[in-house]
Amino acid sequence: DALFDILSSAIWIIQDKYIVLSFLYWVQLIKGAVIYGVVPASGALLKTFESMKDSEVEIEIFKEVPKQFKKYRNQRFPSFLFSFSTICLLSTLYFIVKSQFDNSLLFVVVILYTLAIVVILLAYYSYYVAIIGARRKDAFIYGYVAIFRNIGTSLAILLGTLLLFVIAWWNLFLFLVAAPSTFFGFVYFLLTQLSHSKLDF
Repeated sequence: DALFDILSSAIWIIQDKYIVLSFLYWVQLIKGAVIYGVVPASGALLKTFESMKDSEVEIEIFKEVPKQFKKYRNQRFPSFLFSFSTICLLSTLYFIVKSQFDNSLLFVVVILYTLAIVVILLAYYSYYVAIIGARRKDAFIYGYVAIFRNIGTSLAILLGTLLLFVIAWWNLFLFLVAAPSTFFGFVYFLLTQLSHSKLDF
């Protein structure tokens, strides 16, 4: 009975397309050596969500995500920038919290604010590149402007990110199987609701 339950759970997990999307995201991220795969993997998921929405027949996710990932392999440098910025900010935050020097709270606030901007910009940048087809420079510029132009949407993305961190702290396995598809599905839904004038492109 226990073996049957385990096999049933495994079959259910494999059949759930959103869990499959999350699994493929981590695979593509690793294929991109993590720091170089952030934008390609993110763009691949966003583009796959678009294909799932527009296609009249069910797409083969196991083929679609790797195919889309290959399209954005040229986004290695932006991926490095996002990854390197995040690592530097988190490392700096850690040392500031540990040292507890004068005015450390001010530095913590500044770093958390900058970190939030980086995370939200990654969402906008990936959307501009994958869905709108913007060039790197345009995606950075318009993405940054869109953060403040659509403050409600940006705050929703930030709250979604914080919620996923809470889930990771509570249950790491749940985070691994659900976070990528949940986050980028949420981003895709939010940004497709905005008009082109609000995206300023």
